[in-house]
Amino acid sequence: MLRNAATARSSGTAAISGIPVVQREPVTVDAGFKAALDRGEWVSAVAYLAGRTQQDVDQLVNNLPHCESLLAAVRNDQHHVRGMLLICGFKLAKGNDWSKAARFISTLDDTGIDNTLALLTSDLEVKQLAKGARNTPGGGDDRLLSRIVARLRKSAGQLFGTLVATGSMPRQGVKHAWSFKADEAYKFHMDITFTPDPDVVEATNIAFVQTMSLLKTGTKTSKEDRKHISDRLNSEKQGIDRADYSKYGWYGQREDQKFNKTPTSGVSEGSVVGGNVIPAMLTDEPEGAIESTTWSYETSVIARAGKDAGLVYGVVTWGFVVDDKLQMTAIEPKYRNRPTADFASAVDAWNTQATKDPTTPGQKPLLPAQRSVASDAPTVQRERALPPQPVLGPPTATDAGGRARFGMALQRSVGNAATGLLLSSVQRCGSRVHGDCGCAEQRSIQDDIAIQRQQGPFGMARNEFLSMERKAVLATIQGLPMRDLLPKLAALPANVRTDEAAGQASGGPRLVVAMRAVAAKGKPWQPFVESEAGMLSGLPPDQIGDVVQFLGGSADYGYLKADQIHHPEHGGKFDGSVDPVGGLVTLFFRVQFDTAAVHWGPAAPGTPQAEQEARAGRAKFEADFKRVVESTWSFKGKIKALCPIGKVAAFDTKVVVTVVDADEHTLFHAFSESAEGRSNAGGGEGNLKVGGTEEGKPRTRTVSDPTGKRPVEVTTVQAPAAHEFGHAIGLSHPHCKGSDDDCYGVTAEERRDIMGAGNLLQVIRRGKKAPHDDFAPFEAIAKRWGEDRLTGAMAKCNTWSPA
Repeated sequence: MLRNAATARSSGTAAISGIPVVQREPVTVDAGFKAALDRGEWVSAVAYLAGRTQQDVDQLVNNLPHCESLLAAVRNDQHHVRGMLLICGFKLAKGNDWSKAARFISTLDDTGIDNTLALLTSDLEVKQLAKGARNTPGGGDDRLLSRIVARLRKSAGQLFGTLVATGSMPRQGVKHAWSFKADEAYKFHMDITFTPDPDVVEATNIAFVQTMSLLKTGTKTSKEDRKHISDRLNSEKQGIDRADYSKYGWYGQREDQKFNKTPTSGVSEGSVVGGNVIPAMLTDEPEGAIESTTWSYETSVIARAGKDAGLVYGVVTWGFVVDDKLQMTAIEPKYRNRPTADFASAVDAWNTQATKDPTTPGQKPLLPAQRSVASDAPTVQRERALPPQPVLGPPTATDAGGRARFGMALQRSVGNAATGLLLSSVQRCGSRVHGDCGCAEQRSIQDDIAIQRQQGPFGMARNEFLSMERKAVLATIQGLPMRDLLPKLAALPANVRTDEAAGQASGGPRLVVAMRAVAAKGKPWQPFVESEAGMLSGLPPDQIGDVVQFLGGSADYGYLKADQIHHPEHGGKFDGSVDPVGGLVTLFFRVQFDTAAVHWGPAAPGTPQAEQEARAGRAKFEADFKRVVESTWSFKGKIKALCPIGKVAAFDTKVVVTVVDADEHTLFHAFSESAEGRSNAGGGEGNLKVGGTEEGKPRTRTVSDPTGKRPVEVTTVQAPAAHEFGHAIGLSHPHCKGSDDDCYGVTAEERRDIMGAGNLLQVIRRGKKAPHDDFAPFEAIAKRWGEDRLTGAMAKCNTWSPA
C-alpha cells in the first residue's frame, strides 16, 4: 500500500530531503528491515530499530554499511539507536578513515567513548585515532583526546612524538642606578626539540611558528619596539615572532626560504621519510635591558610539507619575568596538544598584514595552522582536507529527522566541540539505554526546576540548540576580512546577527564589535566609534577604517594606535583618529583605575555595606573623570595644516575617555581625600585623589604682568583630574618642568593654563616661539595621519599648528 507525502506527515513520519517521499507500511520483521535498507527507506528502518531491544539493535546494525545514512533519520528521542549506529559507523571507519572514526566516537557520551575505545587492540590504532581526531575541525574532542593520552601513557604535547623544551639564563642583567653607566642586558636561552613518531607522522618537512608578547608586567601594555610589529599584534599584544623585514612567518626561515641554526638562534628542520626520523630543533636567545617586563612565547611544531602539511604536532609555552633590577625568573615550560586561540589570532594578524600591508616586498602568509587550534578558539579557518560544508537552515520544530540531519551537518561543518554542546541535552547517549536521557553534563535538580518553570520542560534544551545553530552560522563567516564580514553579517537574520553571546563564542570580540557595527548602520558613525572605542581599539587600524566606511564614514578616515604615533613627548600615550571630511581630530584615551586604597564611605571594611559603598563610589568616580576630562579638553580650539585639506581649513579637537580593565594608556592609583600625597601622572601611571574630579577652591596668586615689570593678581580654578590628564598625554607645566610652584606659571597667562593652575587650553608664545602648546598632542595625531594620507604634492602640507 502506497501513501503520499501528506499521509506520511499526518501519521507522524517526517518527509526528509534526500529520502523518498513514498513510504511503505512500517517494517515489522528483520527481512522487511533489510528490504527497507535496500530501498533506502531510512525512516522506516530506524523506526523498526527503535522498537527493538538494545541487544537486537546491536546485532542488526553490526558492520552494517548503511549506518551513516541511517543516522540522518534518527529522531532526537531515539537514543539507543543513535548510540549503536555511531559505534557501527566507528567500526566501519576505523582503519579506513580515522578522522571520520573520531567524529563518530566523539559524539558518544563518556561511557560510550570508553567502551568504543576498548575496541582498539593496539597502540598503533590508538595513535591513528588520535591523529584522526586532531585532523577534525577544532582539533578533536578533549574528552576523547584525554582518554587517548591516558591509554598511551603520554602527556600533553607528546601525541605525535617527543617534545622537549630546555631553558637557561646565561646572563642576568645589571641595573646601574644613580650612575651614568648603561644598564647591562640580560639573556635567556631556549632549546626546543621535537622527535617525531614515525607511526603517525607523515611529513617531509617539520618546522616551527612562534608567537611572543613583551608586556609591562601585570598589564597589557606592549614594550615591543620592533618596527611594524604593532600592526600585527592581536588583542593580547601577541604577534608572530619575526623581524620586521622578514618575508616568512616560519621561525628561522631566511629570505631564500632556507633554514639555518646557530648555537644562539635558528631552526634545523625535521622530517620522517621512509622510516628515517630527523628531529626538528629550535634555538632562541632573547635578550634586553627593559625592566619590569614579562616575555611570553608560544611555539608550535607544524608540518610544513607532506601529507600532514598544516597539522600542529605539539605546542610549548615558555618565557621569563624581569624585575625592576633586571633579574630574570624563568616561566616553567608547559606543553599542549593544540595552539591557543591567541596563537590563531596572531597568525591571522600576520596573514592580514602580509595580504594588505606587507612590511617587506613579498611577505607571505603562513600555512593555516589553525586547523588544530584549541576548542575555545574562534574558528579562523577550516581544515583544508574537508571542503566547506553548507550550514543548513534551522529545521522546523516538528521535523525531528531534519533536526538530526542538522546535527550531523553541523558536526561535519564546525566539528565536535560545537556538535557536542548542541547534542549534550538531547542525544549524547552512547551505548546504553536511558529511560529519560540525561546522559550529558547534569544541572542540579533545583536549577532544572527553576528553569523549567520559566521556559517549559524543553525550553532550556531548545534554547541551547538554537544558540548552537546561530554559532554555527556565525562560525562560517567570522574569519572573513572585516570589509567582507560586515555585509555578510548584515544579510543574516536578525536573531543571528544580534546574538552577541554566540558571536563571542564563535569569533571573540572582533565578531561582537562587527555585530554592533551592523546594528548601528544608518545612524551617525562618530557616536558609535566613541561609544565602542574600548572594543574597536583591539582591532588593527585598517579594520577600524573598514568599520567606519561601512557606517558611512570617509575612506580617508584614519585610526592610529598609540605605538604608531611617533613623537618624543606624546608618542605611545594615546590613540587618535582624523576625519578629514568632518574636520575632526579625536584623541582616544584608555584609563584604568586602581582603587584598592580608597575608603569610599563610613561602613566598616569587609561588610556588605562597605562593598555597596565601594561599587557606587567607584562608578561615580569613573563617570566624573570621563565627564570632567572630556568637557575640559574637547572643542576648546582648532588646529590646521600648512594648507587646507580638501574643504577643511581647520580641524576641531576632541577627547574621548574610556575606562577599561586592561590595555590602558595610563593606570591611575586613586586614594582617599584624607590620605597624604599629591596627584601626579606620567610614564603610563599616576596618582589621583578621588575628589580630583571636581573643581577645587579658587586660588589667588600674585604674578608678573606680561612685561614682567609690575605685579598683578590672578585667580584660577581647576579640576586636578583634567590637569593630570594633560601630564598623562605628555604635556608639561607651562613655565618649566618640575613640581615647583613657579613651574605652574609666573604670569597670568601661564597660571590660567590647564597645565598651570587654571582650565584654559591655549598656546603660550614668547616672541615668535611657542614654548607651550596645549594642542600639541592633537597635532601629533594629525601629523602621523598626514604621513600616510598626505602624499605627493600634498606632503608639503603636513605641518600642523594651532589655528
